[in-house]
Amino acid sequence: MKFSWRHTSLLLLAALSLNCFKEPLSPVLPTWDATATFPLGSRTYTLADLIAKDTTLLKIGTGSQITFTKSAQVAPTYVNDLLSLSPKDTSVQLQLGAFSVTSPDQRKPINISWLPQGQTVPVPDTTMNFADIQARINVFENITLKSGTISLTVENNLPVAMEVQSPIRLLDPQGNVVATFVFNPSTIPARGSRTANDDLAAKTVDSDYRITGLQFHTPGSAAPVAIPTGDLLVVILSTSNLKATQATLANIPAQRLADNDTARLRFDDSTLVKELYLKNGSLNFSFRNNVAVPMTFKFRFSDLQRRSGSSYTPYEDSLYLAPNGAGSMLLNLADTRIKSFDGSLIRTLGVLGTVVILPTSGQPVTISQTDKVIISVTKNSTIVIDSAVGVVRPTWVNVDTKLRLNLGKGVQKFSGQLNLPAAQLGLTTTSSLGFPADAYVKIGARKVTGDSVFLQIPVSQRRLTPGQDVIQFDGAEVGRFLSQLVSKLPDSLRIYGKILVNPSDVYTPSPAGVASVGSNSSVAGSANISIPLNLGIVGGIVRDTLVIGDTLANGKKGFTIDKTYIDRYNFGKVYIELENGLPAEIAFNLALLTKTWTNLLTVPQSGQMIHLSGARVDANGNVVASSKSTAVIELNQQEVSQYNPSEFVAFSIALNTSAGSPTVQFKTDNQVRIRVWTQVSGRIK
Repeated sequence: MKFSWRHTSLLLLAALSLNCFKEPLSPVLPTWDATATFPLGSRTYTLADLIAKDTTLLKIGTGSQITFTKSAQVAPTYVNDLLSLSPKDTSVQLQLGAFSVTSPDQRKPINISWLPQGQTVPVPDTTMNFADIQARINVFENITLKSGTISLTVENNLPVAMEVQSPIRLLDPQGNVVATFVFNPSTIPARGSRTANDDLAAKTVDSDYRITGLQFHTPGSAAPVAIPTGDLLVVILSTSNLKATQATLANIPAQRLADNDTARLRFDDSTLVKELYLKNGSLNFSFRNNVAVPMTFKFRFSDLQRRSGSSYTPYEDSLYLAPNGAGSMLLNLADTRIKSFDGSLIRTLGVLGTVVILPTSGQPVTISQTDKVIISVTKNSTIVIDSAVGVVRPTWVNVDTKLRLNLGKGVQKFSGQLNLPAAQLGLTTTSSLGFPADAYVKIGARKVTGDSVFLQIPVSQRRLTPGQDVIQFDGAEVGRFLSQLVSKLPDSLRIYGKILVNPSDVYTPSPAGVASVGSNSSVAGSANISIPLNLGIVGGIVRDTLVIGDTLANGKKGFTIDKTYIDRYNFGKVYIELENGLPAEIAFNLALLTKTWTNLLTVPQSGQMIHLSGARVDANGNVVASSKSTAVIELNQQEVSQYNPSEFVAFSIALNTSAGSPTVQFKTDNQVRIRVWTQVSGRIK
């Protein structure tokens, strides 16, 4: 419907406008002055319209109370490379152990001078005593044996039998008995041999020795026999399986002393491992050969393995060590694992040594089974754990993540300060850590002034259990925290601090304390914030803009003003009717805007707001009666002329909690009703 501002229809327009607003006006007699009344806008705002146009944030509680609620995901905090082993610099000693010694057979003939060699003669029944045999073994000067056997063989090349009359003994230079040879049977047949043995375990043998007790008897022959030429009677001394604990040797045979000793390297004082996979890290190994022979030193870990295709094999390596020499190497631990194969918990690495003695000759050297290869281990870089099953030492994990609230545009309409007596904030945590953890974190938010405010996790809520858990903050503390955020609630919160994994009070160095954890383990979850609008509001301002003439609150003009004659009016009044059903004081003004949102006129012209007291509330802060008032603002001719280019009217509504009740109940049916119309007058020519 289009209205024309001609004086033939002024009274009709006034009547229609007044009828639309139900505003009582006195009859106007025709004069040379003309008066017209037209509406600027009418709007009823519920509390939901004012503060929560983002309806996903609204929760209607008991008594239709409005509560801002939001659930937001907390970004995961991963363990990453914070799990590590901290081996102490240490040294271990691997002993050489018992070693093999070989000695060539010693062949010693016994001269029987009275038997003519090469002749055929009878041999009489005779008992013979021979002098001791002195001999020397050039392989060693002396040797102390852990085990071994020495044998004496008597070789009889005669055509008659020989009987050993008494035990034959092996003596050292001091006359000590080294071995005793008892022949059983004692008779050595013609052209035959017999061997007797003795054990050399724990005995010392010198290179110089003598054989004593060489007494033989022969029954002879009844007829002449052919006496051979050469050695008629021979003793042969031989050894087998000699394992020495100490020796002074000139010639040492090449040999491999496999797994002759083992030692354990402690990798941590408080980590016990059942199965552990290493991501990276390395160790420096330094070796000192305290043995006076050259060797290839091989070592193998009993619990440490490295990947080989799709499986794992024991970690082993080797290096050459000169006599009394040194060497070093770097052990790369990336992609290795430590595993207890019997299911027990370990905190050390077992290392087995294998010595490959290289063949030597020349000047005699003394070696002993207690001679050592010393291994020194130092950490070259941090040894990072990828995953572990065991008992890990208490470990700190840094936390620094944002919690995005995105409370919506409704909250952002408030540019004043919210005074919250209480609010609910809960963090639902999801922990893939196998161990309990203590959260030493705080929640921070930045105020408009640039300062930050903080909210501490209650001490009673600090412990996080594996799986899902809930941290519930104290409601009053949350209220005080949010109330310090001047102007508006934050769109995000910062959560930062540290998490202590497996704290000392739950650390259990036994199978009962075993759990799983890894670099991909994390603490994540969600935050649930609930802000009930049972609060005091100080200086909150809500702004809205309407099309001029929107009396149905549908965003469209209810009529179109013919602005041809607007400049003929030289006086006007703006009528503002307010009905306040909110438990907060209202301060109101409006402004006329162009199509480009330029401010043409502010009402009241002083810029000051029109104040209206809040609705009357009971002792519990509930509204029991609305507050009503009407304000009239006069306009001069220049101000009236601003209606010509105007297209929009902008409302500003400031809210303050009703005096005497700083804490009130805001409910969805609380509302503010605003009606604004204009009356203009002028001389019609």
